[in-house]
Amino acid sequence: MYHWVRAGNGKPRLTWDAGVAYTLVCALFMATHTTALSKYAAEGNVLILAFFQLSVLAIVSALVSLGVHGDLHWPTLPITWEAL
Repeated sequence: MYHWVRAGNGKPRLTWDAGVAYTLVCALFMATHTTALSKYAAEGNVLILAFFQLSVLAIVSALVSLGVHGDLHWPTLPITWEAL
């Protein structure tokens, strides 16, 4: 996760970049998600939990697509729809 680069004096030094920060933030969110999921899946209905997870994922993905592209991009090839 660290990057070794050569400083101006030729000695290696340890640096952080945006990719390392993204990796650490993602790891933190995944750990939080796994902890919460292990708690709530044992107490509740797994099908309802899966339904809400997929629903939230679909809504957030649609909002990000609208924000980035300005519209939703639908697959045009039949083989793509078969995979879904």
